[in-house]
Amino acid sequence: MGKYFAGISAILCGVRRTRIFGAVCCFAVVCVMAHISSARAQQNQPQQNPTQQAVAPPQANESLRTVVLDAAHGGTDSGARGPTGLAEKDIVLEFAQAIASSLRAQGFQVVMTREGDTNPAFDDRAQTANAQTDAIFISLHVGSSGPQGSVRTYTYLFPPPDVEAAAGGAIAAQSATAPSAPPGFLLWREAQKPYLVQSGKLGDLIQVELADKFKESPNVSRSAPVYQLRSIAEPAVAVEISNIAMDRAKLEGLIPDLVNGITRAVMAYKTIYPPGGK
Repeated sequence: MGKYFAGISAILCGVRRTRIFGAVCCFAVVCVMAHISSARAQQNQPQQNPTQQAVAPPQANESLRTVVLDAAHGGTDSGARGPTGLAEKDIVLEFAQAIASSLRAQGFQVVMTREGDTNPAFDDRAQTANAQTDAIFISLHVGSSGPQGSVRTYTYLFPPPDVEAAAGGAIAAQSATAPSAPPGFLLWREAQKPYLVQSGKLGDLIQVELADKFKESPNVSRSAPVYQLRSIAEPAVAVEISNIAMDRAKLEGLIPDLVNGITRAVMAYKTIYPPGGK
């Protein structure tokens, strides 16, 4: 009887070993099939070269978000002076402060080239502007001529190369001897060139808005060699109100229409602002 049970026990052990071995084999087959399926799926995917894999997807460009306001003159430079002694530097700062408040209320970030009675150099003003991204530049002036209560908007006018070369002087000499800019860099004195088309669009929008309220104003912007604009690396315009012969109360009376017109124009320009302002 002992031999009988011993035989049965041996048979049962053999059956268990067979089942375990079979289960192990099945599991191995499943793993192999899964690996083969994964490999085939990877082979069917489009291949990318190492460069494509290493480059992150480009980030979306921001829309227009910053307005740089430049109150012209300041400090020892009073600008134009009226018969009552009113200085251009003082009234344009009032204009800039009022425009800044309106633009901020519309969600724009506003940067001022001067907050008080100081006179930053042209290069310092340009450096302040060029440090911003997704920005435009508006320089504010009061002229000493022109119909009282009229407004003109200007973009920068670069002289033709032959005219500038024939002019002589330090600028022409510097242009002739200065090394060319490295690839991807702009010369400081030519920073506005890539933005002239967009500056014109911004200028026209501002001028159309202002011409509706300021009579005897042109319907479109004009180009002129306004030095403040030359080194600005973003859409840039100068707005000149006429004229300083008006007394302070009358000039300050222009502020609401000036503020509303420029704010509406900037909001309209935001809808067509291209990535990088070019």
